[in-house]
Amino acid sequence: MGRLLAALEGEGWTDKRNVALAALMARAGLRVSEAVGLGVEDVELNARGGWLLVRKGKG
Repeated sequence: MGRLLAALEGEGWTDKRNVALAALMARAGLRVSEAVGLGVEDVELNARGGWLLVRKGKG
């Protein structure tokens, strides 16, 4: 996983987005369709952690 994330790293905002999306999918066990279906309102972060609401999950 570390090598995948390292390969995605870069300077642009799309590179940062790709790293965040790949890490989220791996750590939360999300499918591509579930990750793509997330909106900003579905994610809540705080200093100690956070949660996300998967609205378009498999079941």
